Amino acid sequence: MCWPMRIIIWFIIFWLYPLSSLAVSEFAVADSFRFEGRTVSNESPVPAVIINIYLDGKRIKQLLTSRQGTFVLYLRYNKEYTLELVKKGFFIEQVVIDTKVSDKLVKEGGIDIAIDNDIPVFEIYPEIKAETFDKPILYYVYNERNYYFEVDRRRSKPVSGLAGQIKGIKNRSANAEYKQALNLIKVKNLVEAYISLKKVLELSPSHAQAIAKLKEVENQLKGTDSLDRAYENFIRKADELRKSGKNYQAQMLYKRAAMINSKDAYAASYVHRIDSMLSYQYSERKDEFDRLRAKGDAAFKSGKLDEALDYYTKSLEIIPEDVYVNRQIAAVRKAVENEKKKKEQEEKQRIVVYNQLLSEALALRQKKDYQHAIDKYRQALALEYNNSEVNRLMTETAAAMQQEKMERDYADTIRLADEALANKQYAAAAQLYQAAAKIKPGERYPLQQLEIINREEGQKSKKKEGLKHESFSATHKKTTPPADLNLLLKSYRSAKGIEKYSLAQKIAAEYVRAGKTDSAKIFLEEALASARKNNQLTYVVSLLEDRAMMFFSEGDFSSAIAAFDEAIATSLKMADTLTAIRLMEIQSQNLVNTYQYDRALAYIDRTIELAWKLRDTSRVTEFTTDKGDIYHVQNQYQQAMEYYRNALSLAEKTGDRKMQSLLRNNLGVLYFKMGKLDAALNEFNRAVRIGHNHSKEVAFSYNNIGNIHYAHREYGQAIDYYNKSVKIKEELEFQAGIGVTLYNIATAYLELKKLAEADTLLKRSISIAKSYQFIELMQQSYLTLARVYELANDFRGAVQVYKDYAAIAIAPVSIQSPVLETGFLYGKDKNVNFNYLRKELYRQKILADNRALINKQKEQELMIKDMELQQQRSKVVRFRSLFLFSILSVILLTILSLQIFKRYREKRMLNEMISFQNRQLTDSITYASRIQQAVMPPEEVVAGYFSDYFILNLPKDIVTGDYFFVAEVEGKIYVAVADCTGHGVPGAFMSILGISLTKEIILMQQRALHANEVLNQLRLALINALHQQGREDEAKDGIDIALCVIDREKHTLEYSGANNPAYIIRKGELIELKADRMPIGIHPILKDFDAHVVEILDNDTIYLFSDGYRDQIGEETLKKFRRDEFARLLVDIHSLPMSEQKEKLYQRHLQWRGSLEQTDDILIMGLRV
Repeated sequence: MCWPMRIIIWFIIFWLYPLSSLAVSEFAVADSFRFEGRTVSNESPVPAVIINIYLDGKRIKQLLTSRQGTFVLYLRYNKEYTLELVKKGFFIEQVVIDTKVSDKLVKEGGIDIAIDNDIPVFEIYPEIKAETFDKPILYYVYNERNYYFEVDRRRSKPVSGLAGQIKGIKNRSANAEYKQALNLIKVKNLVEAYISLKKVLELSPSHAQAIAKLKEVENQLKGTDSLDRAYENFIRKADELRKSGKNYQAQMLYKRAAMINSKDAYAASYVHRIDSMLSYQYSERKDEFDRLRAKGDAAFKSGKLDEALDYYTKSLEIIPEDVYVNRQIAAVRKAVENEKKKKEQEEKQRIVVYNQLLSEALALRQKKDYQHAIDKYRQALALEYNNSEVNRLMTETAAAMQQEKMERDYADTIRLADEALANKQYAAAAQLYQAAAKIKPGERYPLQQLEIINREEGQKSKKKEGLKHESFSATHKKTTPPADLNLLLKSYRSAKGIEKYSLAQKIAAEYVRAGKTDSAKIFLEEALASARKNNQLTYVVSLLEDRAMMFFSEGDFSSAIAAFDEAIATSLKMADTLTAIRLMEIQSQNLVNTYQYDRALAYIDRTIELAWKLRDTSRVTEFTTDKGDIYHVQNQYQQAMEYYRNALSLAEKTGDRKMQSLLRNNLGVLYFKMGKLDAALNEFNRAVRIGHNHSKEVAFSYNNIGNIHYAHREYGQAIDYYNKSVKIKEELEFQAGIGVTLYNIATAYLELKKLAEADTLLKRSISIAKSYQFIELMQQSYLTLARVYELANDFRGAVQVYKDYAAIAIAPVSIQSPVLETGFLYGKDKNVNFNYLRKELYRQKILADNRALINKQKEQELMIKDMELQQQRSKVVRFRSLFLFSILSVILLTILSLQIFKRYREKRMLNEMISFQNRQLTDSITYASRIQQAVMPPEEVVAGYFSDYFILNLPKDIVTGDYFFVAEVEGKIYVAVADCTGHGVPGAFMSILGISLTKEIILMQQRALHANEVLNQLRLALINALHQQGREDEAKDGIDIALCVIDREKHTLEYSGANNPAYIIRKGELIELKADRMPIGIHPILKDFDAHVVEILDNDTIYLFSDGYRDQIGEETLKKFRRDEFARLLVDIHSLPMSEQKEKLYQRHLQWRGSLEQTDDILIMGLRV
């Protein structure tokens, strides 16, 4: 607003407003009428209220009520005006005036004038809910019969009793002020006592004690000038504050002056002038206040507590007394305090876990289990507490592990070398001694043995060179190298600098081709040492990469990965970002193929970060997809889906249709594995539409659409889509993919019992898998082919196929049947052959197992020899045994009799001990049942919420797996009945866990949760508490529950259930609230629980129950009680008092059960509203 306009407004407020006694909206116009009103509080006029007039959502006029609170509006017919009333210290409220009248009334002259329309305004007190004013408090409509405006109660916000409530608040405030006045009188501060008593009468004009006490004070002040001096002092200070712009403080002093001398208009006029000005400012900044409050609410809801507190604080600068904002600030501060306590608790827990991990690592180090100790140190590092100390300990442990490995390798190598030397295998012994010398260069023993070998072979002239150099000329002198290698070696000796590094790589490559990897390594190591010394970092990276590949070829994966790590670090050091990205991408795949997923993810994150710096969105898309693949491989489907969607968003921005098609296919595979076949089919179809007609990605999707039909047992349609996939793959010459889909077609033919076709296709699939070393496909095809032979009764063929399957040295089958195709199924061309890696890893495991097996076999052979020796000895003594048998028989019979008697006594004592232990166990379980009952709400708590109710709790054993819960949050009553997996002690453990989690979720929130929100959070908490992963071999523990949230103010009941329904019986009719068909716990389909909201009426009867009553087996029928019979029973007895209903249910249960054992825990809760 410009300064001239501000000056005009101030002029109007300070000079024209005091001259007027009535606020008028505008002059009368045609087709309008005069509406006169007044703003009042407890029938007393409220002046200086800003009235913003809105029509069709736009503000058309603003006016200020007079000193008597009156105002005049000229309103047109058949319009709906909204009046927004704004005054500092009062709630902002809305009033609607509907001027709709009949045409007949308009023709007859219309409304002459509408008078005596009092509009209540309400002062802000913390006890009053701000939500009261979230809709119009008054909705005026014209009553043509009686010729006046009346309030439409149906469309108005109920505020009945609000004026009386405010009057009560004022009376309490008046009493508190009166006590303060008495204290002031005691200390002889009569002027302040006089003002305080005036405040009392302002709050409660009929306060008899204050009236009498005010007269006493006036008499005591009579004849003194104390009041006059106080008045002049207040006026002087107020004028100073007003002139310095501190209007609010000035107004407070003017009010005190007006209380002392109410006849002087000076103080009263300035009170009203400032009041008017503040109201205008208040009104103008209301929109800003609303924006700040909304931002605070959004920040609070999203958990940004500091940001929410900042917004709320700024909004209070505009309206300091706003109740809602003050309440929210208190809630935020409480949440901040809770968050602080939570972090402190987490920090304490973190330190405990940290110290525990260090202790466990130390114990493992002492046991020389270094690898597991390092794993513990890595877990401690993840806690980010005193990382320098952990890194030091981990470095020491790694060094110790390396030292132990070196000692072990050295000892094994020396042992094998000594054996070879003893067998006069000099060439093998020489190589092994040279290897041992490399492992421990300072050891003299291998060098001495090499001298012995050289003497034995008559090669004394070459002994020194063989001891001094571990080079190609020493190790492979007997082998004549190729002519080109000779030339390279000759050039290498005279080369220097960069040329020498390049020649070393070429020589190493030639030796690798010749199968001489040891010689190749020598040249690479020598070149690498020289490159490091001369700081030739580019060649260091290249040589390290060759070195890593060499280690991979030997199966030394840890050394290969370490070499790649060093190459990556060197690339980053020389700021060669592209090389670093390439190496990190290869390294991440190597780590995945060696099952080091966490390290692989760390490298993927770094490649994404570097790709963003290069602004290479296509690489970011590719690496984000790789990250999703890693989570996918670990069966972490939610995380995989998140990263696939992030990558898809990037691919859509760049228009990369190939990646879009691949990612849609990957998402479909995830949905398929999660059991959401419709969602999977939708993604596969979208992948086909997005991708190019003859692309590999479309072929994947056609294959996977075939799998959808296979899952639905539509084998003919599945084969059609499989054939579409094969056709595209044949055009692309994608043999590995053809093998996969041929296998899928074969499985479909197998289901159709077309064994000949399945046989042919499986053999083709095996042939392709062999040529591409696709081991998993080869295994799966062999197993399926064996099944084909078994169904054809060709058992000899089946045995042969099983033998072929067993000959494959790789881990058990790891792909599904039929096979779902994704990009990562086939690996990346740029990476080391991952099938080889996995095969080699498993081969090494088999070799280790075989060595253990051989050792065990040797032990068994020794035992067998001992047994044979013992058998021979037993033959010698057998004759003697027969001779002595007759004598010993008598002795044995005597001893046997004594033993029988002894055993009888022992058995009797044992029975007494068992009986004693049973009593102890029963007493312990009985005590546990008391603890369990104490955890559940006592019936006194339930009685506090419901006057008429019953709880029928019949555990099958002493303790129960069922529980109930009752609590109130923000006026809403939560009632739940739950049935945990199992009964007895296991069920009791689950019930205590369930009720603890239920209580924590409902009572520890910042707001009252909806019923389905409680169940969603309870399911997540239980899965985390039980560490459920969804594996087939894990226990499927869970909870069935029915939860109701009763809002008595709104007369509603909100229900959500997991397998357990709820019944409402109203006037003899049963209303069933159906539950979702899934438990609280892990489940193939994890969707959000539904919420059902129903209106509840007086005398409605609500029943919550577990399934124990309905599942009870009857003695006469040997069948369950059944659901419909249970419902009929409840309808028959619902009108009885609750105590009688409980007894009827119990007696009917006993009658039905008869002499049979109780089947399950029983819990039924009945409530009458």
